[in-house]
Amino acid sequence: MTLTALALAADALARRWRWFLPIAAALFLVGIPANIHAATRARDALRARDAATRATMLSLPHDPMARTVPRRVRPEPTTAAAVTIGWLLDAERHGKLAAAPRLTPDLQSSDQFRLSFVGARGPKPSASCRSTRHAIVVNLRKGDRIGLYDNGVFLEPSPPDLIGPRLLFTPESDQPIGVLRDVGPTRATPAARGSVRICIDPP
Repeated sequence: MTLTALALAADALARRWRWFLPIAAALFLVGIPANIHAATRARDALRARDAATRATMLSLPHDPMARTVPRRVRPEPTTAAAVTIGWLLDAERHGKLAAAPRLTPDLQSSDQFRLSFVGARGPKPSASCRSTRHAIVVNLRKGDRIGLYDNGVFLEPSPPDLIGPRLLFTPESDQPIGVLRDVGPTRATPAARGSVRICIDPP
């Protein structure tokens, strides 16, 4: 944002003092390698995330669990919050998806974790709560209902082996998060600075 102003200032100084021109050019050039390196790192990080998301989306319809969960399940709420498993199944059935990658055990485990949570009916639980500013591990079982307050959380297996971004859930609605199968140890990390209150109501 300040590059134009700095260039104008350097131009004015160079017009008044010719000897300043090489110094001004050097000042602008010295930052280029660092900026290129930072841009390359950001590009590589995005490329890896996008590749993982693509592999996830293309493989999900081929997991047997995909046909046993509610169609409204959103398996990638962090980068593709509008996509449901029902939409993916329909797209795959009509030939609108690219060929799926090989379903490795790691990818299948990751996909099944993503298919384990759904917006549930009824009010959010408000008992059996824990407040934390840091990541905690909770043991999730089929039928558990999770209520979030004050902050969102990222969910991932513990130890973490999820392919692609962690699952982001937010407390904006009064809808609890339903657990569809025995997930086991799950790491819950506050999504933003500050504490989150997590309430889990067992079945």
